[in-house]
Amino acid sequence: MVKEILEGENTISVLENKLIESPNDYSIIFKLGEKYSARGESEISEKYYTQFLKNAPEEMEDEIISAKFAMAKLGWENSDITGLQNFIKDYSESPLCISAYQMIAKYYIVEKDTTKEISTLFEMSEKFTKSSSVMNSYAWRMTELKQNLDDALIKAKIGVELADDNSKPMVLDTQAEVEWLLGDIQNAIKTIKRAIELNPKDEYYQTQLEKFKKAN
Repeated sequence: MVKEILEGENTISVLENKLIESPNDYSIIFKLGEKYSARGESEISEKYYTQFLKNAPEEMEDEIISAKFAMAKLGWENSDITGLQNFIKDYSESPLCISAYQMIAKYYIVEKDTTKEISTLFEMSEKFTKSSSVMNSYAWRMTELKQNLDDALIKAKIGVELADDNSKPMVLDTQAEVEWLLGDIQNAIKTIKRAIELNPKDEYYQTQLEKFKKAN
């Protein structure tokens, strides 16, 4: 993006001039929606996305899905989750659904509706079973809420198996936290030691180990 600005390519002013020359170029219309969204100018972004979605050709499927998600997100920013819920129904296989679920869960946090928050996160975890980050975020939130801990442990362990080397210590910490809350102190200690072995410089994991030892 910085390179584009320095070279004067694909900036908003350049794109808008191009659109004057080619008013039916939907790739330009889509890019303008993205640009204004990135600048936080929601009304203008919505105008371009609406224009794009009205007649965008079917071969621009990826851009259509992205634009629909962006429109749903704009609704969420105004406390309306209907668009996100519809997006999940219509594009259930899209990885953008993970963000949609997480935003809906945040909405329920604001609304103080813990039951619906848990239901939303559980549905996400059941659908995206091959995502370590989904398994981890679900399990960790359950530790914060102290709910669904048996299920959280199962999914934390799945998350550990799926995790890459960089994220594995973090997911192991989640697993250890669940084990600790379930009263399985010995396994919590063993699990957090695995995280420490992988990332010995992180003081947080050492703090976790001390916490678990005190409960032993």
